[in-house]
Amino acid sequence: MKIYKISKLKKYFYILEGRVNTIRNMGKITFLTLSDISGDIQVLIKNLFIKIKIGYLLQVHGFKKKNKKGLIIINCLKFNILAKNNLLVPDKYNLIKNKNFLYKNKYFDSITGNKLLKIYYNRIKIIKELRMYMYNKKFEEIETPILEEVKSSSEAKNFFTYCKKYNKKLYLRISPEISLKKAIVMGFKKIFEIGKNFRNESISKKHYPEFTTIEFYIVKKDYIWSMIFVEKILKSVIYKVIKKKYILYNKKKINYIKKFEVLNIKKAINKYSKYNYKEILKIKEEIIEICNDEEKNMIKNNDKDIIRYIYFDKVLSKYIIKPTFIVGFPIIYSTLAKKKNKNFSERYELYFLKKEIANGYTELNDYKEQLIRFKKQSYKDIKNINFKYINYLKYGLQNCTGCGIGIDRLIMIVSNCKDIRDTLLFNNIK
Repeated sequence: MKIYKISKLKKYFYILEGRVNTIRNMGKITFLTLSDISGDIQVLIKNLFIKIKIGYLLQVHGFKKKNKKGLIIINCLKFNILAKNNLLVPDKYNLIKNKNFLYKNKYFDSITGNKLLKIYYNRIKIIKELRMYMYNKKFEEIETPILEEVKSSSEAKNFFTYCKKYNKKLYLRISPEISLKKAIVMGFKKIFEIGKNFRNESISKKHYPEFTTIEFYIVKKDYIWSMIFVEKILKSVIYKVIKKKYILYNKKKINYIKKFEVLNIKKAINKYSKYNYKEILKIKEEIIEICNDEEKNMIKNNDKDIIRYIYFDKVLSKYIIKPTFIVGFPIIYSTLAKKKNKNFSERYELYFLKKEIANGYTELNDYKEQLIRFKKQSYKDIKNINFKYINYLKYGLQNCTGCGIGIDRLIMIVSNCKDIRDTLLFNNIK
């Protein structure tokens, strides 16, 4: 725990604050352990009858000394109760060590080592460093709407609400992408946004209904430039937060300073699968079993590239530990990206510690091609087509590239935590 020195006498006199973590009564002496974000410290109180409970927030005044083991103890002269805990502290070895209990009652974290709070401090640092990096590179930060009139995508499920004034259904965005590209059309050259997005889908250790991203766009650049830029951002930000050239993962040191690997899906399959690129088609039926209905319909058309992509996405991506850019995505899975050739798009995804961290591409700016893709994506429901965006493209979107980076997953990597809920100060959806 951080100790604040307030005056210098024959011995140092200190004042400190923290939550009571443990209480041990030994007759005329009571030992308390106070905790805060910086750590724990033991406090010795002599000849006092005290009514203090675990969870109380105390301010302690006293002298520093060392016990027989050489550990620092504060010899308390007086204390003030800053806040009382009126809740019954649950059993330390059962409920309070139960992750689900702590997720529902995060305030108890302050008497169990402040682990969640320490992770959240990494979140604060990462967002600050991301913002400063973009400012230093002359990007301008803008804000775009969270409420939208049209579904962001037919591939993801939106949350929706209702606007009484206009008698209209509105959707919570799954990404600021469309709005940011509209801003490029309006005249911005280098922009970014840090903000919340929402998906009404599954909840898992890697997924949460609301999540935070940083998304940037820059004109006259392509997806190759974007990959190089993302690599520089992440190396800089991670190092400034953890001050090390490696990240601990399952007790192993993973070097993130080395150049990120780049693999197309074919090479990724050959590297991470027991089957080679051609053999994947032999296990088509096994792949179908792990597909959703939409993917099953795609596979029925016997598109080899789609089958291989689904196999990579659902199976092999979980094996990527070191930072790796994956390229070579089928056009059907890249609705907003430019074509590289007739089969593949100019798109990449970055994987690190089994997680997808970033997704970027060269932006499609041909309104005719975009409309065709929207129609294929929306099937028979023409209401899902964003015609306002098509009009922006008609007005003229110059060549540009963009990328979205998942901040929550980046925090998971930096903090070596296995559940995305650890990165949130509050998780109200249980």
